[in-house]
Amino acid sequence: IIARSQRNQTQESIEKTIAVLPFQNFSGDPGQDYVCEGLTDEIISHLFKIKSFDQVRPLQTVSAYQNSDMSTTEIAEALRVRYILQSSYKRMGNEFKITARLIEAISDKYIWQQDYDLPYTKISGIPGEIAIQIANGLNAFISEDEQKRIEKDPTQSHDAYDFYLLGRQHFNDRRRDSDLWQAIEYFQHAIQKDRTFALAYSGVAAVYHTIANRAIISPSEAYLKAKTYAQQALELNNSLADAYLTLGLVRQSFEYKFDEADKDFKKALEISPGNPSAHRSYASFLSLMRRNEEAVSYINKAIELDPLSPNTETTKYWILYAAGYKSQTLEMAEQYRDANPDLPLGYWITTAFYIDLEMYDKALSDNLAAIEIMGEDNISDEIGILGCIYGKMGQMDQARLQINKLEELSLRGEYVNPRAYAWYYLGQNNVTKAAEILE
Repeated sequence: IIARSQRNQTQESIEKTIAVLPFQNFSGDPGQDYVCEGLTDEIISHLFKIKSFDQVRPLQTVSAYQNSDMSTTEIAEALRVRYILQSSYKRMGNEFKITARLIEAISDKYIWQQDYDLPYTKISGIPGEIAIQIANGLNAFISEDEQKRIEKDPTQSHDAYDFYLLGRQHFNDRRRDSDLWQAIEYFQHAIQKDRTFALAYSGVAAVYHTIANRAIISPSEAYLKAKTYAQQALELNNSLADAYLTLGLVRQSFEYKFDEADKDFKKALEISPGNPSAHRSYASFLSLMRRNEEAVSYINKAIELDPLSPNTETTKYWILYAAGYKSQTLEMAEQYRDANPDLPLGYWITTAFYIDLEMYDKALSDNLAAIEIMGEDNISDEIGILGCIYGKMGQMDQARLQINKLEELSLRGEYVNPRAYAWYYLGQNNVTKAAEILE
């Protein structure tokens, strides 16, 4: 460690930006793709923990380059990084083979290469091992705490790890509500295989927070489960950034314990300083606290860490809009919507901005577009927003029709968030009633 630290002092000026490309599946079995995605995700999560790395691209960003025909140099240029990790995975019965290569993209030169031929029971320790080797290959300083967090094997059960990777795959996708329920099922299977598997508890917590955020079930149920599982995860392993992040979001959005939320977000950032999601979540929290300067600073840091992330980009819109930059932000949101016509998120953002700016015809058009894209997902929020828009436009019959639709959804057993009714009453300019519902 001392030698590595001394070497690092002479190389501080070398930019340490890296993209871990998705593992290539050489198993001849597409059913092993979840392992390839999971190993990629876990290596990235470990690299986030190393403070001396300048930028590590997250899974959502690198996934676009899976099986790409582009050269290493071209991919590195597109991702704006200096180094690339290329890896392949092959499952052979009860054994696996991984080949990992760390490449300096501009010279196309190998910095480090390693083959792993091991029993499948050893699979869970591989991401940490590769992350350490990457850091050593780039002379990156690793603190003692960072090394311990990376080297800790998450579970001794390869069956539990398998289920965990399946859960991660569905959670990372999460385009539809069904993906979230499937992720919970796999994480629960992982917990059944290993009751001490902290990452699986953290996974369930993260999914329930997303379910609460999407208003799929009642917040009192979803947020409490998110909190319970996050706390269980931290009791088993108190160095999980994602668990602190989920806990901070619960404190912020459900318990209103803002001082505690602030501490949880800072703890997540301390453990995983390279994680753009942690910076993004803290930026949103700071915006809600009206700490606008700090919020802009943290969202800009998130964009620096992951300049190609649509989630980070759209979060910046909310933060800038709340800080008072309304016309500029609306223009950016419209450009994002037009560039991503199949994503409901873009339409949702512009709808909210149009309502605030009293541009109701445009709000109506974009909200209807979002509903059409969402298909079988829970659309109670969008129906409530329709009620608001029609009310603001003076079309009271259409507004009341949306209330009927909400009642129909409720009778069918779907969860209808009270805020959907609050939207309707805001459209009637009945702020008192809307406030009562929100309380």
